[in-house]
Amino acid sequence: MEASVGQLAEPQRLPSERHLAERFGVSRRHVRQVLAELAERDLVVRKHGSGNYLCPAQARLGEVCVLCGHVKADDPLVAGLMGGIAAVAASRGVRLVPLSCDGGSVGGDRPAIVIGRLEAETRQRFARLLSRAVVLGDGGADFGCSIGFDDVWIGREAYRQLVSLGHERLLLLSGPSHHTGSARREQGWREVAGLLGHEPCVLAAKMNWRGGYEVMREYLAGVTGLPRCSGVFAASDWMAAGALHAIREAGVAVPQEMSLIGCGDVPLAEQLEPPLATFRLDARAYVRQAFMALEQAQRYDVPLPRQIVLPAEFVSRASLGPGTTRWTMRDF
Repeated sequence: MEASVGQLAEPQRLPSERHLAERFGVSRRHVRQVLAELAERDLVVRKHGSGNYLCPAQARLGEVCVLCGHVKADDPLVAGLMGGIAAVAASRGVRLVPLSCDGGSVGGDRPAIVIGRLEAETRQRFARLLSRAVVLGDGGADFGCSIGFDDVWIGREAYRQLVSLGHERLLLLSGPSHHTGSARREQGWREVAGLLGHEPCVLAAKMNWRGGYEVMREYLAGVTGLPRCSGVFAASDWMAAGALHAIREAGVAVPQEMSLIGCGDVPLAEQLEPPLATFRLDARAYVRQAFMALEQAQRYDVPLPRQIVLPAEFVSRASLGPGTTRWTMRDF
């Protein structure tokens, strides 16, 4: 899976943990602890299966503008991103300058971090005012450098996980068509379904608890006309949590009769009953990558790449089980 698209400076590879332990006369466990601490300070990058790399010297960013597009103030993801941006900025000695979409011009030629979608007119205006911008979240790739997770892979992997456990009929609870991340997950889902010769079953709803609950309740009541499925993938954990509530209300056992996978690994996911299988999206790596991209672009005086794609991690939990032909809800 490609980790990034574009040209950023490559870190220098460090000797192996065994070599470092022998060189300094310490245990490999001690070396791993030190490397973990250096990684937390963004001095070392740890790549699974590849080794440890020394990050290039950082170019100091004096100020970074922060611009929020169309986001919900109470969205847990947005709150997490804002907290992460504040923490990383403080650790780097960077002053954050909040911007408003309705505000006037931006003084000077400063880099920026954009959260969420911007209207076309707003994108055009800020594209002229900001020297470099990275876009986090569902911002699209037509303004600045879009940083996100490999949503196409997530959709593919969700389908593979369910099929590998013997589920023959699968259902995707997708998000609104304008949500880029959800659309890409649906793309990956449909790709695997096509390769296997399956007819994809997809229902769209808002990516929150209410959206998941209502669409699943309608599905289980036979309103949608879709065939019964034993494996379900929801485009977000909050949607999956609502769907889980509707499933249990209908008297369907999870995972004995229906398996469920979410996406995001929000704190709630592990507290559900049963705990939710999901995809972990490392918010800390997300924010750190934004600052590293701006720092490297400034240091080497090069344009930002158009896109940086970060890997996601599948987390298997008790909501995921083997496929079964048993079905206790009414046969519709």
